[in-house]
Amino acid sequence: MSGAVEPGPEAGGAEAEVPWQRVHPATPYLRGWLAIVVIFFAAGRQWLDGLFAPDGLRDVRLALPWIVGGGLGVLALVVAVFWVQWRFMSYRVTPKHVQLRRGVLMKQEREARLDRVQAVDIARPLLPRLLGLSELRFEVADGGESALKLEFLKAADAEALRVRILALAAGARHDAAGPGRAAWPAPGPGPGSSGAAPLGAAPLGAGAPGPSDLGVTGHPGDRGAGPDPAPSGTPEPFSGPRTESAAAAWARRAAEDFAGHDPAGRVSGGTEDERIVAQVPVGRLVGSLLLTVGPWVALPLAAAIVALTWVGWGPGVFALVPIVLGGLAGLWGSFNRDFGFRAAVSADGLRLRHGLTNSNHRTVPPGRVQAVRLRRPWLWRPFGWVSVQANIAGYGNEQSGDTAGRSVMLPVGTLADAAAVLAVLLPEPGTPDPGGLLREGLEGSSREAGFECSPSSARVLSPWAWGRQGFTVTERVLAVRTGRLGRDLVLVPHERTQGMRAVQGWLARSLGVAEVSLSTTAGPVNTGIPNVAAATAGGLLDGQVARAVAAAARDDTNHWLVARTGPGAHPREDTA
Repeated sequence: MSGAVEPGPEAGGAEAEVPWQRVHPATPYLRGWLAIVVIFFAAGRQWLDGLFAPDGLRDVRLALPWIVGGGLGVLALVVAVFWVQWRFMSYRVTPKHVQLRRGVLMKQEREARLDRVQAVDIARPLLPRLLGLSELRFEVADGGESALKLEFLKAADAEALRVRILALAAGARHDAAGPGRAAWPAPGPGPGSSGAAPLGAAPLGAGAPGPSDLGVTGHPGDRGAGPDPAPSGTPEPFSGPRTESAAAAWARRAAEDFAGHDPAGRVSGGTEDERIVAQVPVGRLVGSLLLTVGPWVALPLAAAIVALTWVGWGPGVFALVPIVLGGLAGLWGSFNRDFGFRAAVSADGLRLRHGLTNSNHRTVPPGRVQAVRLRRPWLWRPFGWVSVQANIAGYGNEQSGDTAGRSVMLPVGTLADAAAVLAVLLPEPGTPDPGGLLREGLEGSSREAGFECSPSSARVLSPWAWGRQGFTVTERVLAVRTGRLGRDLVLVPHERTQGMRAVQGWLARSLGVAEVSLSTTAGPVNTGIPNVAAATAGGLLDGQVARAVAAAARDDTNHWLVARTGPGAHPREDTA
């Protein structure tokens, strides 16, 4: 972080003692590089046009001093403007706020309350990534979009600041799981499953569990987990011979970064305490993308393009090419986003790192998880693969960008991988047989594990899935399963239920069924329960509202690191 800037006169109290910090000096150039390229491209194009005109070479020779001088003048002006912009860009983190101010003639100051911070993400677009810089994004409750963006900081500084802000927002104390609480086990042997032993409890406290602690065992190719990080005494991955040149050091760091090493080294309190619980091998990622509907639609279209080209019918080619290119772009976007995906557990929640060209480091605090969905598309079923998505507070608004992508907790993995992720997101399933809940939710179609299925009259509305879709209630979550070919299992913590409603159309009323919807934070996970028997829907609404009230009174997971001193103890609010 750069030198401090004296606080303005408007600051007062304890916050006035916190100095302002400046972002990296390269920030204005990284934000405005496109404008620079456009300006020089336009000037260079005019110069080249004049060069190839009659007597152009002679005119260029005469104008060369003016061209060079003008270019240097424009460059000096751009540098001066960007330097002034950098001087007026600063930020600070106080015990209660994250504040950012910028602007020379028109001042702009934004702040985010730490008790409203939902998540702190690190984004590393390609160009800043090559320079070893990162961007911090703060998601705030009801913000609608990223409330604050710190562009750009050194990678190590960004990681250290993320750890500090999350600790302040979370209460800065650890919350250990109570004794005797069942946690998600890895399901028994099945297609693509590693046959892992039951998962142990995953307390978000003194020691972050690793894959062996979570019971994610088996062959590395099955569970997709990588080796545990080296001990804290291990040299940083970027530490090399001091005699190497700056260019060689940059090339080595960039290569190690794109190979998946931590660009920030081993930051104390940050990356050094995390343990990898799931990784997505490249082969599995490619296979999962190919086993979707898109490639199977694009393949016949590509064959049609070849056939139309062969017979010489051009209009048909022009009509189909955009469709094929759009499908390929979608596949590349998913591959680029999920490349190198790894999930790690640490004291502040689930840490996700992924991305080929643009790297993203996200931290998902368990206290912000509103609903979780395990999905198994029908083409994945022979391999036993599942994906995990979640509705996260602060990510649900459409203005927040790639909501679906940022809600991915695991793009593809085995049931053991999914169970390891669930152990962090929802550490207490509230049932003595969590494995049975997972198996019945994804593979079953009966009333085992307490599932209440749709009545037979619902076959008119859902002829394929009526016998499988249903719900069950545990002490901690409401589980909903849907789908026949592609299968979904949705888990909603009771304390995250903000409201419920039952809807009946005229046909559903005549069939004696209703659709029950749970209101939670918006996101890609659908929390509706289709075709519930009308006689059951009323009791479900009353019971779930009572469970939600009781759970909300019992647990305050907004400060997810705050230790409880006893039953019903409240988190301290004076933690700095």
